[in-house]
Amino acid sequence: MNTMEKKDKFILDSLNMHGSFFHRKCIAEIAKINTFGVVEKEFPVQVNDEKTKIDIIAARDAQVLNYYVIECKKVHEDFKCWVFFPDGKLDERDVSDINIIGKSPIIIDSIFHTPLNTKKLGRYVFNHELDTKLKFCYDGYEIKLDYAKENKLNKANLTKTRKNNIENACNQVLLGTRGYSKFKVKKLPPYIKRNFFFFPLIITTAKLFTIETTSENIDLIKGETIKDSEVAVISVPWLIYNYKPNFLLTYRDVPFHDEVLSCINEAIEFTMSVFIINSEHLEEFFKEIQFMPY
Repeated sequence: MNTMEKKDKFILDSLNMHGSFFHRKCIAEIAKINTFGVVEKEFPVQVNDEKTKIDIIAARDAQVLNYYVIECKKVHEDFKCWVFFPDGKLDERDVSDINIIGKSPIIIDSIFHTPLNTKKLGRYVFNHELDTKLKFCYDGYEIKLDYAKENKLNKANLTKTRKNNIENACNQVLLGTRGYSKFKVKKLPPYIKRNFFFFPLIITTAKLFTIETTSENIDLIKGETIKDSEVAVISVPWLIYNYKPNFLLTYRDVPFHDEVLSCINEAIEFTMSVFIINSEHLEEFFKEIQFMPY
């Protein structure tokens, strides 16, 4: 390999590692799906003093207009995976889980219209009717796996488990969603009477897993599981991460019914739902989300 070939290979390796080609592939795959279209890429937004760029904005025109604000995250699937804990009650007096009458809700930004036909940016909450296996989670970790030369897991990476990469992606896509929804509020002409929904999505090459066990299987002294055999590590194609972003959520105009509002704990005011999808299941997910309830 000559010097120029080495430089070219270095450039391609850098772009592959950065996820530039992955970003382009996501655009192409979304654009192929019936009823969907890609309307923006690398779109700049600002919320107060915070700025970001949205990788992809896709749209679907159905009964209402849906926007999908998308962050693309490439990781080396052989070296890293994303693992989440499902939300749920750990005791009958544990009321920290987010639910509406026993079901986890999807909490997203929306533009909705009051009886006076004025536009407001609010937060819409509804029960899901997607795949019953869909997991609602509240805690996520990026686990570094890579294998040693002996084809064994590199145990030196046990201490390298991190939350920040997932949380940074969530903060970025939620900031982008809030900024884009505010941008659309300002741009909509007054005669538009439709509702708009904004779905934050992270598409990642990371394999996704959820962890399930009982609190009785955790040693309070050591802080570790007692029986590994009673811990389920479940591979999932996608999940919803009910996440509390780092920036302040200031819009509380939500079209709740009174009887529903009384069933929601206060944490919902500071939470937004992020869809996290393994890229292998991208097309499957977008076909499934077409049946989202309103």
